[in-house]
Amino acid sequence: MERSIIIGRIIDTFNACASEFKEKSGGSFMNTTSEYKRGERIENIKYHYAKIYYERHIVILKYTAHSMFSLTNSIIECLICFDKADDTKMYPLDFLLKHVNVERPEKLIFENIENETRMRECMNSLCDIIYKYQNEIYEVATNNEIKRELEQEFYKEILKVYKEKELNEEDYVYYREAYYNWFTNSSVSDTYKNDWREMVAFFVGAFALTIPWTAFFLIIFFSLYALEKANAIYLMGPIYMAPVAGFTGFLMGICTSYFIRLKAYKLLFRKSYQKYAELDTIANGSGSYRFIKIFALIVFAGSIIFLALNVRCNLRFTDDGFYDNRKFWTISGEKYDYSEIEEIYYLPARKNGFGATLNAPSYVMKLKNGEEIDFYDYDETTSTEKNLLPLLKEKGIIIREK
Repeated sequence: MERSIIIGRIIDTFNACASEFKEKSGGSFMNTTSEYKRGERIENIKYHYAKIYYERHIVILKYTAHSMFSLTNSIIECLICFDKADDTKMYPLDFLLKHVNVERPEKLIFENIENETRMRECMNSLCDIIYKYQNEIYEVATNNEIKRELEQEFYKEILKVYKEKELNEEDYVYYREAYYNWFTNSSVSDTYKNDWREMVAFFVGAFALTIPWTAFFLIIFFSLYALEKANAIYLMGPIYMAPVAGFTGFLMGICTSYFIRLKAYKLLFRKSYQKYAELDTIANGSGSYRFIKIFALIVFAGSIIFLALNVRCNLRFTDDGFYDNRKFWTISGEKYDYSEIEEIYYLPARKNGFGATLNAPSYVMKLKNGEEIDFYDYDETTSTEKNLLPLLKEKGIIIREK
């Protein structure tokens, strides 16, 4: 089912329940407003509010459909406002009840609202709690001293959450707005925050896609290797970097697992699939799809470049000289004629960073300008002896073997 249809039905039920509560609780009137991510279309709704006005306060019922950087989606909660001239000055119902020493009810935020049936159940439960504590809310609304204390405590809470010593008026408005989302995120149940089934489906999909992506990048790697090796009598280095194709394959597996998440979830958790699919439709609209698609394309392009740079990082020997391409970020290497090589000698051992001697032999190419190029990180000693040294002897280069 389309995202716009699911969210439309959920919001219609939300509004109907809010209207019923207004009549039951004696509210004067109600209005509804929405905040959008982009254009004013139902599928782009981030937040939807039903504001019920009473003599001294406003009950604000808030539905969060989707917030890009939030941990929570498709939830309802309640905020209370005592300033009708500025209804952005709100207090979470939980915070208000704690201030007047009311033991917190079992649940004041309802998440995982996947359809209109569950929305009605959750709205009825939330509205019953609000109705139960109408007297406590009214007591705060009619007592200026309590309201001042409430505002002071709320200010201190924001300073504590954001680790600030004090805030000017402009910053306070900003942090206050941010606090509402923080409070929602910190209040939702651990069950919703840590849906292990969703994580399992994600990683199963990622690892499943890693295999074909790795195979694809290996083909790319060896194709680039073949191009690099063309017209060379010997190519030293890049073949040992072939495993990086597994790394790029894993990255692309993670990126593209988004596109098969529903299939993976259905395969692994068929019983809970319907609810997850409905929630996923709410949380992931066309904007999320475009974002992941663009991000995956960027990672794909970066992977190709990364593979090309790894293949290019080499020592390439041709008929008329060799190319030093060891600088990773340099596309064009430095060419040397064979006449610039003084000798190639055998190095039987080397010291590590701790000063210990390692039995790790290699051949070192010494240039007439004094520079030395150690083949240790680029070629096996046996391969150098068998495939490269005979060719260089033919070029008249001095070889000091073991």
